[in-house]
Amino acid sequence: MKRVLLILGVILVASAGVFAYQRLNTPPPPPPQTEVVTQPRIQTVSVEARLAPARQARLAFNGAGRVQEVLVQAGDTVQAGQVLVRLESAALRDVVRQAEAGVQVAQAQLQRAKLGPRAEDIAVAEMAVRVAEAQLARAQAGPRAEDIGVAQAGLNAARTDLARARVGATAQDLETARLSIEQAKNQLWSAQAQRDAVCGRTGDAEKTLQKLGIPQAECDAARAVVNSSEQAVQIAEQAYAKLAAGPRAEDVNTVAARVEQAQAQVRAAQGGPRPVDVQVATVLVEQAQAQARAAQVGARPVDVQVATVLVEQAQAQLAQAKAGPRAADVAVAEAEVARAEAALQAARTALAETELKAPFAGVVAQVLLQPGEAATPATPALQLGDTHTLRLETEDLAETDVAKIVVGQTASVALDALPEQSFKAKVTRISPVSAERRGDTVYTVWLDFDGGAPEGALWGMKALVDIQLH
Repeated sequence: MKRVLLILGVILVASAGVFAYQRLNTPPPPPPQTEVVTQPRIQTVSVEARLAPARQARLAFNGAGRVQEVLVQAGDTVQAGQVLVRLESAALRDVVRQAEAGVQVAQAQLQRAKLGPRAEDIAVAEMAVRVAEAQLARAQAGPRAEDIGVAQAGLNAARTDLARARVGATAQDLETARLSIEQAKNQLWSAQAQRDAVCGRTGDAEKTLQKLGIPQAECDAARAVVNSSEQAVQIAEQAYAKLAAGPRAEDVNTVAARVEQAQAQVRAAQGGPRPVDVQVATVLVEQAQAQARAAQVGARPVDVQVATVLVEQAQAQLAQAKAGPRAADVAVAEAEVARAEAALQAARTALAETELKAPFAGVVAQVLLQPGEAATPATPALQLGDTHTLRLETEDLAETDVAKIVVGQTASVALDALPEQSFKAKVTRISPVSAERRGDTVYTVWLDFDGGAPEGALWGMKALVDIQLH
């Protein structure tokens, strides 16, 4: 019995050992499987940016000039059309006034061309016809005796004057001149005596007048008479000296010229030809020839012909005056008005360009010119920006990153001036051309804030922008 129990115990121990060995050598069961969800990684491009107005401009004049006055300062808010800077414009204002006068003259001439001749113009033309007809009748009738007599009398008078000029003063002329001197001296002495009687002989004339009760005006009048008499003596002495010196060559030449002129007039009245008649061929000079030969003996065919032409010319002018305005004349006058108005418009435009005006409402960022400085189209006068709409402009976007960015991508914005806040923005425009900045090739990308620029944002503030790539 004991032996059986021993055997059973051994069997139980062996079985327990086998079971334990199997437990130790059997691998543990795998753990239960769970589903793993991975989040996609968002890529971004980080760039530096600066706030700037969506609309800004560096304003310059179209022409050159000197700055007269600057009407704004940096930081001023201006309205569209407001004058910001003025150039000196006095000379251009004179040009405008001249152009305005030119327009008025051209308009008056156009009005006159449209109205046609006045009754006075027709009357003048009719009178010219009558004068021309009278000259023709005179040319046909021949010279008058009285014309020849007048010309001959003028020649005789000129010859007499020439003979007198050549001979010089006679003894009687000299004696007359000497007596004139004596007479002038006597009048001077009489005036001096009258002055002394009124004003006194002492040097203190004022006390003498007060003592005698004589008005100062009487003394002044007496002195004036003395001065006039002294001048008369001098004139008489000069006249005597001139006669005593004999005739001067220039006086003789002057009288001789008068004689030659009188002789020419006599020859013209008697029918003598003049060289100028052969040289001049215009109708106007022929008219003068006809008048000069009006006193010729016997009417010549050429005189009648010239007078006939003048009559026809006057009649044609009269007919033109009565016919009224011509379309060609009106067209020319209208063209002159258009030319004058164009000149006026050009002058006004040049004057207007001396004022630099704001093209839009905004804030003045910089004033770059001061009074007295020279302005040119290449020299900006000031910088203006519309700060109501601020946007972001990148400053260091590399060429390796710009290809990853497209319009519409969103971005996270952190402003240096507002460190505790974050803002959203969207790419609205990408520059197609690169720029050099601090030795690097960069591109500019513009972004607009969602809902507009934040409160407190100002032009020029720096920002860090993280553009999210899709």
